[in-house]
Amino acid sequence: MTGWASIEEAMTTGWGIERAFVCHVHDDHNASASINSMTGWWFCYSCHARGQFDMTKIDPDPYEVRRSVDRFMEQFEAESRIYPESWLSQFDSTGPGRYWLKRFTPVVAHQHRLGQYPAQDTATIPFRDNAGRVLGVIRRDLTGLDRAKYRYPSGVDMQNYLYNYHRVQGRVILLTEGATDAIAANEAGFRDAMAVYGSHLSAEQRKLICKLDPSLIICAFDQDKAGDDGAAEVAARLPFYRVERMQWPRVWKDLNSIPFGIRQKLLEKVLTTA
Repeated sequence: MTGWASIEEAMTTGWGIERAFVCHVHDDHNASASINSMTGWWFCYSCHARGQFDMTKIDPDPYEVRRSVDRFMEQFEAESRIYPESWLSQFDSTGPGRYWLKRFTPVVAHQHRLGQYPAQDTATIPFRDNAGRVLGVIRRDLTGLDRAKYRYPSGVDMQNYLYNYHRVQGRVILLTEGATDAIAANEAGFRDAMAVYGSHLSAEQRKLICKLDPSLIICAFDQDKAGDDGAAEVAARLPFYRVERMQWPRVWKDLNSIPFGIRQKLLEKVLTTA
């Protein structure tokens, strides 16, 4: 058995940020639970029980620990590691959360494993490599205190990946700037939508697209100058492929902000004329 016999033993004599221990909620013999030693939050990957360890038992100032959690989590994620799919259960086992359900249907939220950070007002999106393996989560602070709209896993170069790449099967592909826009396209019936994590296409992303050998590339970048420039750049850097810029009324900046019914009709028209 790899891990500690109890949560108390894991916290008092263990090492590392994530420490495995034998779950005390069910009849566990495989150390199926894990506790974050910086926050005290624990989760069982087998029975999905969760809770928080009383940090005052081991630290006289638990609030100082909480203030340091983001820094240590970034260091932890910076280690080049691939997480098991079950690791995402700590974020979505109780559902995607109200933030995502205001934006997407429960089915779509479940398909993309949208979730929320335990006991934090932070929404999460899985960050996967191009084979679909989990490298961490993209975090969005919902309090408005973080100046950055999204926080990506530290140590991961976003320019090496395309969101949703592992699910693409067809030869008509749609490129968006952000992951939520690709999800919005999926929700409206466009399966083969990917996000470039910005409006610039990297050399590695171009190679990935060439591997798909698409018959048509539709750029559904934001309806602003940066989006226009980005779409022109895609066309210039993929000169041997047919590239079209998707347009819609600029009252809606991005694909995700378009009401579902209108978005669905726009994408249906794109697919019909492709």
